[in-house]
This record gives sequence, C-alpha cells and structure tokens, in this order.
Amino acid sequence: MSQYIIIGGDGNEYGPVSTEEVREWVQAGRANGDTRIKPVDAEDWGRLRDFPEFEPNVSPGSAPPLPPVEGAAQSPPPLPGGGPLLTADQLMQELQGRPHTFSVGECFSRGWRLVMDNFGLLLLTVLALMGLSIVSALVPFGQLVCAGPLMGGTYYIFLKRLRNEPAEVGNIFVGFRDAFMPLFLVNLFMMLAIFAGCIPLIGGAIVGFVTGIAEASAGSPPIFTILIIALSFIISMLLVYTIWGMLIFGIPLALDRRMEGVEAFKATWRITKNCWGKCLLLMICTVLVNFVGILVLCFGMLVTMPLSIAMTAVAYEHLFGKRTPK
Repeated sequence: MSQYIIIGGDGNEYGPVSTEEVREWVQAGRANGDTRIKPVDAEDWGRLRDFPEFEPNVSPGSAPPLPPVEGAAQSPPPLPGGGPLLTADQLMQELQGRPHTFSVGECFSRGWRLVMDNFGLLLLTVLALMGLSIVSALVPFGQLVCAGPLMGGTYYIFLKRLRNEPAEVGNIFVGFRDAFMPLFLVNLFMMLAIFAGCIPLIGGAIVGFVTGIAEASAGSPPIFTILIIALSFIISMLLVYTIWGMLIFGIPLALDRRMEGVEAFKATWRITKNCWGKCLLLMICTVLVNFVGILVLCFGMLVTMPLSIAMTAVAYEHLFGKRTPK
C-alpha cells in the first residue's frame, strides 16, 4: 500500500500515512484538495487533488488559513490538513452504525499474534516504558506529568503495528510532541476517577475499624470487621477495574484521533458505557495474564506485559480505530 507524507495546517510534516488514512482525513474535513502531499519516496510536493487516487474524495479547496495575529486568542493546534481538532460529537457520527462492543477472546488471539509477529519491537517498547516511568518517578510529580504521554506513545507503536504500518521504539516519545496536554489531562481524569472508585474501600476500612473496636470490647471474634472490609475491598476492586477498562481507551484516542483531553474523555465514556461489562472482563483478563507471567518465574512477564497492552489495543481498534484485516 502506498505511503505518503502530508503537510499539516501548522506547517509540520506528518506521516508516513496510508492512502486510506488520507481519505478518512478528507471525509472528516481534516484535509482538502489544497493540502500538500507527496509519496514517501518522492522529492516534489503536490496538491492532494492532483493525485488520481484522491481526486474523487476532494472538493474545491478553501483558502489557506491566515497566519495568527500577535496577541489574538489562539485556537487549538490544527491537525494534518489544517482541519480543527476532532470533537466527541464528530467521532460519534463517524462511528455511527458500528457495534459498541468487542470480543475479549478475539482481543487475546489477535493480541497474541501481534506480539508474536513483533516480539522484539513490542518488548523493547514495554521495557522502555517501564524504565522511563521509573526515572520520571524520581522527580517530584514526574510520574503524573509523564505517564499519559508515555502510555500514548506506547499505544501508538502497538496500533501502528496492528495496522501493519512502520513503527520504532523511538515513537514512544511521540505523545510529548503531538498531544502532550490531551494525554496529560486524560491520564489525570483517569486517576481521579479510579480514586473515586476506592471510596467504598476507604469507607469500609473506617467502618471496619469502628466495628473491630466494638467486637474487641465485647470479647467477640472480628467476624463483622472482616466481612465489612472484605466486601468493601471487592466492591472497590470491581469499580476500579471497570473504570480503568472504560477510560483507558481515552489515552490512545487522544493521540490517534488528535482530540483534546476533555473531548477524548467524553467520547470514551459515551462508547464504553454500552460495553462496560466487556471492559471489566478485559481488565480482569489482562491482570490474570500478567499473573500467569509472574508464576512462570517472572520471565513470562516478558510476553504477558506486551500481550496485555496488545489486547487493549485490539479492543480500541474495534471501538474507535480503523478497520484492519484479521
């Protein structure tokens, strides 16, 4: 399949991108006939309308955007082709008619094939993610600042290979360059939502402490204390894994579809609320997969860590991404 380099409205080069991706950008209003483009192996640039493969997709181009006026309010950075950032409403229209669900079994099987076919690259990506996360944790608030962009870059690599597009370990930093603030915000929203999911456990611990004192004073075994804490723990874990499974897609969404943090968060919620049970099951499966890796003398984690991310990437592709051959 042909690959192209495209000039965005910000004057930067994007790509390589496939023919189908360029057509999708045109359909979404993120590129037009006057967008500058060239094949990856060519030297000369041309207009998108001058390429026969795109001519049926483009309409007469609009005037190029005016340069920003100093001191004027600035709009969000444009996407490739000069179009506005994608909103949740626009994405919902694009996904209209697509089933808002996925198969956990297919996520495992396709994720397994993805890891086996790209084992070296994906393992190095995960090891780089772990190493960079450890280093960022040594700096005050470093983990909070870097977690979102690093995970965005990680999913970028996995999705590129899932779509049979070129990728390299260095792409893990693409989130810092292209979507730092959206990824930071999505990760922050996730952390706050997960903390809210822990409220039952905190409340159960407080009630259990009081009940434990009462049972100890009466000379009774701490039966109710254990039951209260155990029940609150189970409820919190179910809430945390459900929230995690529903909102995790906001990270690749912010980078892959170039959405602002709030819009990516809204779009993720609007889609995954229809399949929250599958999201919970997917997260439980990824935890179990990594647990199996730990049991195999921890060396199994070298396979299960990339596999758990690959499973989530496959689910994302079903819900939000581009259709790819199985």
